[in-house]
Amino acid sequence: MDIPVVGVGIARDGLTATTAEFRRAYIQLGSTMEHSVIEQNYPGMSAVSTVRYVRENNLAGGKTFYATSANYPTIAADPAFIAGWSATWRNTHLPNVIAAGATLVLPQSGAITMGSLTGNGYFEIYASSITAKINPGLLNGGYANQPGTADATKNSTPNKDTNKPDGLDNKESPDPIDLYNGAYVADQIDLALGSGGARGLSLSRHYSSSGDAGPSGFGRGWSHNFGSSGFVVADRGGCGKRGDA
Repeated sequence: MDIPVVGVGIARDGLTATTAEFRRAYIQLGSTMEHSVIEQNYPGMSAVSTVRYVRENNLAGGKTFYATSANYPTIAADPAFIAGWSATWRNTHLPNVIAAGATLVLPQSGAITMGSLTGNGYFEIYASSITAKINPGLLNGGYANQPGTADATKNSTPNKDTNKPDGLDNKESPDPIDLYNGAYVADQIDLALGSGGARGLSLSRHYSSSGDAGPSGFGRGWSHNFGSSGFVVADRGGCGKRGDA
């Protein structure tokens, strides 16, 4: 689970220094989402990310180092750091990254075990960017910390909007946010007469911020249970009808 982020920070006070602080904040938030999305969508599964590794190190009482070219020799001589990171990391990889212009946020331990996965995570901070690293593999993103297979039947079309009020909904946060595509969603029943099923009459609406659901009479992003639309299936030479009722 890797959530790449491209953003532009605009400071309200006109100070460019605060835009870098904003960038660091949303990269850290994105790192948190990279493990929490896995855990929320697969109950009983735990996962790791850069933020998760730094947090686990902190919960264990470990130090967190803010390593620069000026203070790294002191950090490299710290007994806790020596015990936590291998010689290859301490003497080769991390010094090379710092020499390339990075400042590092490093947990004391470079070998944190969570579930069946042992690894580490740290932040590389540059003048105009910040990267959340996770290992093994010098990669970015979040990983489940135990082997397993994702169950595609939980949601067979995770990237497709759930735009039917009475359809099968994607999992949602309390906001509500669709946890599969990040869209803000809302449902509203405007009219309900009689009993349910064929003997009743109801008008319900669904909103998704992910895009335009097509002309519905209720505005951009809205669909309703009486709406329908046609579409052409180019690769099959046919056409179809999509209805919300």
